[in-house]
Amino acid sequence: MFPSHYRQTQPIQSYRQQRGSSLVVAIFVITVMALLASALLRVVEDSSEAVTIEVWGTRALAAANSAADRGLSQLFPIAGGVAGCAVVAPSWDIGTDTGLVGFHGCQVTIGCTQQTINTVSEFRINANAVCSSADCNSSGGSCIRVSRQVEVGARSD
Repeated sequence: MFPSHYRQTQPIQSYRQQRGSSLVVAIFVITVMALLASALLRVVEDSSEAVTIEVWGTRALAAANSAADRGLSQLFPIAGGVAGCAVVAPSWDIGTDTGLVGFHGCQVTIGCTQQTINTVSEFRINANAVCSSADCNSSGGSCIRVSRQVEVGARSD
């Protein structure tokens, strides 16, 4: 009925044996939090790179579409008639030629093939745009290079 002396001293001895355990728990919590923070930073970095690649891909697609339109306008001039594939320029520095800042670092190559059957001529224009974020030929720094290709067909009677 009366508490024994042993039971009164047991909690005191128990606390003495646990001394320093909070330090171990604190180190464990700090380690887990550091791992979570590093994983979160990696996810953010990957997301940022994906957005950059998507933006450069959109620019390359717009440059390729513009080059295909340019090839068609050279092939079928406003004055009328049909010019041959020889008048289609094989390359185009879209950033310098148009003065648009969004296309700096984009180079476009344009190919044209012609096939004539009876009196119908079929033209195929292939535009390939390569956009890069930096000088990819140098060894230093990071570089993102994206390429998009557009093919357009046209006929004349």
